[in-house]
Amino acid sequence: MALTVVPLGALAALLFGSASALQQRAAARADALETEAERAAHAGDHERAERCERARRGPTGGSFFVRVARRLVHDKWWIAGVTSNTFGFFAAAAALHFGSVAVVQPLLTTQLIFAVALASLLRGRGLPGARDWLGGLLVCAGLAVFLAVRGAVPQNVQPVRDRVALSLALAIVVAAVLAAVTRRSRSRVASAALLGVGSGMFFALTSVLTKLTTASLLDRGVAATAVDWIGYALAASALFSQLFEQSSFAAGPLPAALTAETIAGPVTGYLIGVFTVHAPLPTTPGSLAATVAAAALLVAGVVLLAHSPLMTRKDPARLEAIQREFPMAKAAPQVS
Repeated sequence: MALTVVPLGALAALLFGSASALQQRAAARADALETEAERAAHAGDHERAERCERARRGPTGGSFFVRVARRLVHDKWWIAGVTSNTFGFFAAAAALHFGSVAVVQPLLTTQLIFAVALASLLRGRGLPGARDWLGGLLVCAGLAVFLAVRGAVPQNVQPVRDRVALSLALAIVVAAVLAAVTRRSRSRVASAALLGVGSGMFFALTSVLTKLTTASLLDRGVAATAVDWIGYALAASALFSQLFEQSSFAAGPLPAALTAETIAGPVTGYLIGVFTVHAPLPTTPGSLAATVAAAALLVAGVVLLAHSPLMTRKDPARLEAIQREFPMAKAAPQVS
């Protein structure tokens, strides 16, 4: 099964990583306006700074999530990213059919490797730097350790439905807490990280629900699945994952959002995978050591990749192009 699961998981990671890189373009306008708001404020033009800040935040009215969604649906790069995400979902569903959630979710951490590579191509910077190569190597090494050690990965057993329902209920509670804390947070870094955790959590839950829905479609048919709560829970979880992800990208620095999301996803996926199949946690010294070592390597690699210069959105050349496209973002006079 590993010969099937790993390629499908890697394909899903490629598509998800491409989506992340493409969706950075959707955030470029907001960054250009934010930069101009800072310049205008520094120059003493507070009226202009306020206009830029209002434009950066998007349409007025509705919740923060609604405003973000209304602004992004008109962006061609965001639409391309959603398309890539959609194909990635189908690839991940196929991988989940053949493998366990606890295996597939860590495989998806490689999406950052592909995101960094595509971001490099989109910016015309050639090959990624040594830092990026090191981050990719650490992620791959962590996955190799995790997948190679016997007993570190739960078996591919169909999740128990009542435990999935409990996991969904807990996720909704945690999401509500994260959203409430974010509303009161004055730190953009903290806001991006908290919303990123929510996104990663729902992506992991979506994987579990995808596995159940796929099995239902194959075993019971479309009609039975259409009246099953699992399919509707999957749609809701996928929607929440997208809302939290795009909101985390808009709320603060991209590295903070990506780091939180990419780490929260595998951790949540592993715990849900263990919980929903009644699988015991690793207890032998070898499996425990392997799990800890793999987690450390994955986290180190994710942090390096998420903080890569290629994954920051404030690229001067791109911001200048955005400023030409949006008159409000024309450069304000500088003061010394």
